[in-house]
Amino acid sequence: MLNSPQEALLAIIQRTLWSKDIPVENADWGKIERLAKQQGVLWMLYPGMKNNKNCIPAELFKEWRSVTHSGVLYNEQLNDFQSELLAWLDGRGIRAAILKGTSCSRYYPYPSIRPLGDIDILVDQENMSILAEYLTFSGFCSSNIQHGFHIGYYRDEITVEVHYRCSELPENSGTRAVIAAENGFLDSIEFAKYDGLTFPVLSESNQALMLLMHMERHMQEDGIGLRQLCDWAMFVYGSNPEHWKETIPLLKSCGLFMYAEILTAVCIKYLGMDSSYASWVSEVSEKIAIDMIEDIFRGGNMGDADAQNAGSLFTDRSLMGTQTFWGLNGMFAKMRNLAYRKWPIVQRHRILLPVFYLYIPLIYVVHSLARKNAKRNVFSAIKISSRRKRLYNALHLYEV
Repeated sequence: MLNSPQEALLAIIQRTLWSKDIPVENADWGKIERLAKQQGVLWMLYPGMKNNKNCIPAELFKEWRSVTHSGVLYNEQLNDFQSELLAWLDGRGIRAAILKGTSCSRYYPYPSIRPLGDIDILVDQENMSILAEYLTFSGFCSSNIQHGFHIGYYRDEITVEVHYRCSELPENSGTRAVIAAENGFLDSIEFAKYDGLTFPVLSESNQALMLLMHMERHMQEDGIGLRQLCDWAMFVYGSNPEHWKETIPLLKSCGLFMYAEILTAVCIKYLGMDSSYASWVSEVSEKIAIDMIEDIFRGGNMGDADAQNAGSLFTDRSLMGTQTFWGLNGMFAKMRNLAYRKWPIVQRHRILLPVFYLYIPLIYVVHSLARKNAKRNVFSAIKISSRRKRLYNALHLYEV
């Protein structure tokens, strides 16, 4: 069950998203702030509580206001470069679409204050090299961390992730349909507008598929927070309801419709979204809804709340749908893929793998021993992993 700071944070989010007059008083504001940081929704505290600021310590409220204003300034900086980049691509006839970022912000009641992390842009794979040349010429450096679907570029505070696919996919019955859909993403680009910005986005059916793929991958690798759940809620609420006639068959063919239903039911129950905007959702059990919201709080925004990776210690996404997904096989697969991602030299020289099979658990043990109740850390990881197994079995990800 949820604790008091978690319930208070959910109430503040409802105040921000839907202007609901839900009282939040006698709260531990320090705990709420720490929780909001972990969940990637710190920016919601100021707009959610500005009409009741008298119940909050003045210095804390000033800090929240500063976070929101700083976020707006950073968004402007990022959007300026995004517009510059899109103009350069358009001038060369290169197809592109913005993933996440502003494509999610447009559905919020205050698009300009939803913080942007980076610029995620989808292009055809054959255009990756020319875009790399442009970014390098513009002062960006490429990341050393290898991903199977995008390359990251960094300059000062700006990060650009250039995608030729939206996500890595495990071998599963639904992934063939996902790949077929992805191959047509840039064939049905639409244009979104807000605050003087105009930018290419995916069609709303493809946007739904992309968001679910993004959440599914991060949920299994590190964790998703309330930030990602809010993005999904605002998409369901703000998109044209007619698109679901096309979206639902697409999600069913990819094995992601049940995931969409459960996430949406959680948005209705815990974020206060009006159920009339999701009449396509069937009844979801109370137990699964609780398991999902608890998993979101456990993981946090990209795993920020799970310092020990306890929730995913014994699982690896690449084995999803197989009998070896859980337990020791899952743990070794997890370590292998972690080594490949963080130390690319291992992928070129796989003879080094046994070293990291020892190094990664050693680091985990050292970090655990540095904490109180060290023995409980391992038992906690096993318990959390078992609970997540039940949740994942209910999601039937990519199962058609």
